[in-house]
Formats: sequence, C-alpha cells, structure tokens
Amino acid sequence: MSTEKLIDCICADTSGCQYTLLGEAIFKEDLEVVRLLVEGGVDINKPIRPSSDAAYFRPLPYAKRWKSVDIVKLLKDAGAKA
Repeated sequence: MSTEKLIDCICADTSGCQYTLLGEAIFKEDLEVVRLLVEGGVDINKPIRPSSDAAYFRPLPYAKRWKSVDIVKLLKDAGAKA
C-alpha cells in the first residue's frame, strides 16, 4: 500500500462515525502521529469527516475544539487554515 493511500485511509469509531487518520490522531491527541502525517504530506485542510466539508471538521478547528495546544501549533506552523 502506498504512503498516500495510507495517509488518506478512513477510520470508523464504535458508533460508526468515519474520520480520516489525521482526525483520529487529533481526537486521541497523539502529537507524534499528527507530526508523522503532516511530514508525510497529509492534506492539513481536508475535512476530517469524509461526509462533511463544514469548517468545523477541518483539522485546525477540530484540534482547537479539543484544546490540543501542541497539535494546534503544529498545524498552524504547517499552514493549516482555520
């Protein structure tokens, strides 16, 4: 499997909600995984829920909602849009 396909894979939680791998890493506040995804070329402005393009579901606002200060800084430094 190519890195691009892995970065864009979709995860589903126990309730059936689907999120991108980046969205799942933000939710779990896993800074290292977020860093690896950003360095690997993940689209940091792509909605983290494939079924929604609402601004709330972009990575930076989502990280802000969870008050993930280090992740917010990482995403901002990488050029993520609010």
